[in-house]
Amino acid sequence: YTQKLEEAQAVAEADTPEGYLEAASLYLEARDIAAESGDDELVPFAASATESAVASYKSAGDAYKAAAEAAGEDEAAAATAYMSAAEQFVLAADLTSGLDNAGNEATLRYFAGDAYADGGDFENGMAQLNTAIELAPEEYNFQLVRAQVMMKSGDMEGAQTSLSELIATTEAAGESSVNSMAGQMLGMTYLRAANAQIKDKDYSAGIATLDEATPLLGEDYETLYKLYAGAYFRLGAAQVQSESFGPAQSNLEQALAYARRAGMDRIVGAAQQQLDYIAEVSGN
Repeated sequence: YTQKLEEAQAVAEADTPEGYLEAASLYLEARDIAAESGDDELVPFAASATESAVASYKSAGDAYKAAAEAAGEDEAAAATAYMSAAEQFVLAADLTSGLDNAGNEATLRYFAGDAYADGGDFENGMAQLNTAIELAPEEYNFQLVRAQVMMKSGDMEGAQTSLSELIATTEAAGESSVNSMAGQMLGMTYLRAANAQIKDKDYSAGIATLDEATPLLGEDYETLYKLYAGAYFRLGAAQVQSESFGPAQSNLEQALAYARRAGMDRIVGAAQQQLDYIAEVSGN
């Protein structure tokens, strides 16, 4: 048992993923020796060896994650390293589950989920994050990251539901910092949805969705001005074409106001031109 521990400590000194993985294997051999020894004094040390194996797998995961972050623009290398990191975090979490340490397991599941998502594996990322949240529902940052993963994967509806629930929970718990971050993220989901609606020429729906984003992001949020200006202008211009001059004037005035705030001179000029046309037609 002692020989295996010494060998594990020696290989871990290499400070490489491979060294940590070899150390973990040696710690697990030490665990088995202790567990199967039948020696009342040695058997309890099996848990200690397991904890050392957990720490080695986590160190391997950290090393792979550092390699991923150092990969720079080499996206393929980064994704491979993130996946390797996630796998080591999962191994560490699986071992921890046998030690009856829910807090540590939750953190390791969170690390695994985050790494899987960074590597582009959203399905496994969500599975690990969901388990982490089940084990530690009071760790609100886990839920923020899960919402980010949903957004990355394109599940805006899921992100909105998750964030809305988190906002209600953190408000009741007095967790103002997380509550504010969750509100900002929820606002961003509405912003993305509005942008997609405007691109699809559903301007009224886009404006309604922007109205949902405004109280969350604040009226001074520059992207809101730009999206509002574009949506109101296109809606108003279409109404001018259909000779619905009353609604057109209202929408173009809104476009003009938002475009001025955003410094969008092109829309300012175009909206004013349309408003001048309406005034001319109405005067006739």
